[in-house]
Amino acid sequence: MGGGTADARQAAHRLGVRYVMDGSVRSNAGRMRSLVRLTEAAAGLLLLAERFDGTVDDVFDLQDRVTGSVAAALAPRISAAQIAHA
Repeated sequence: MGGGTADARQAAHRLGVRYVMDGSVRSNAGRMRSLVRLTEAAAGLLLLAERFDGTVDDVFDLQDRVTGSVAAALAPRISAAQIAHA
């Protein structure tokens, strides 16, 4: 995606989702860098923008760190939505 809030809103609408995650992964000489953005599309709210660095040998650790950060960013919003729904 890479175009910001407008692209996130369009993608969310097309896919029927509330949150959109995009980013990139680059590698060089055994090192990896992943840039991740998580957007609440309807509000155009950027929830997470983070860089993760690691080695190609640690790709699963890098994946776990990204997953943990996304979960931490979403947890309070999901809890609030569940409370509001109840």
